[in-house]
Amino acid sequence: MERRNLLFPAKVAEVLANHSIHPSVSSEIDQLEAIHSIMNEPRHPLRNQLLRLAVDSSDWLRIIKKEGDA
Repeated sequence: MERRNLLFPAKVAEVLANHSIHPSVSSEIDQLEAIHSIMNEPRHPLRNQLLRLAVDSSDWLRIIKKEGDA
């Protein structure tokens, strides 16, 4: 996964660390939606890594799906 640049937990942690809680956003759901919006921007590297996961690492994805079905 590292060789294919598909490790993303550090990028998630970075987004979470840099996301400041806005006083106008009161609920946790609103905060999560704001973070999701950031990570889902078309040019965000995390979004692009997740989209590539199925193509660049289909063997790993198959294992993950198989384990999830168990």
